[in-house]
Amino acid sequence: MLESFFKQFKPMLVRRKETIAGSSDLDRIYYINQGYVRMYTVSESGGEVTLYIFSPSFIFPILWNKKLLPDQYYFESLTPAEIFSVEKSKLQQLIAQKPEVCSEIVDQLSSFSHSAIKKLEFKTVGA
Repeated sequence: MLESFFKQFKPMLVRRKETIAGSSDLDRIYYINQGYVRMYTVSESGGEVTLYIFSPSFIFPILWNKKLLPDQYYFESLTPAEIFSVEKSKLQQLIAQKPEVCSEIVDQLSSFSHSAIKKLEFKTVGA
């Protein structure tokens, strides 16, 4: 259902290593039709740290609350990509009209959370 919703809008074609959004762009939601996008931050020493890699059919940013997503997170294409973009309010309207869309979003949140937990586990216990 997310795919059909986003595909009614014009796609963006982005090249590899192109910045798509910063965390200040939280009024838009992006849907990856083709390609891969990474979420990254820049460490205090200036190095880039990849936090998550979004694959086709994912939406981003996954966190919509500016209090939860500080301004140091960025989204960059790892490959050439086709991405659809829509105002967050339009997706919220779809959710209100068709609550079953929430299950797709919850699945993505679960995948995102699982990845974050595994990275934290690896950093703390080396598992």
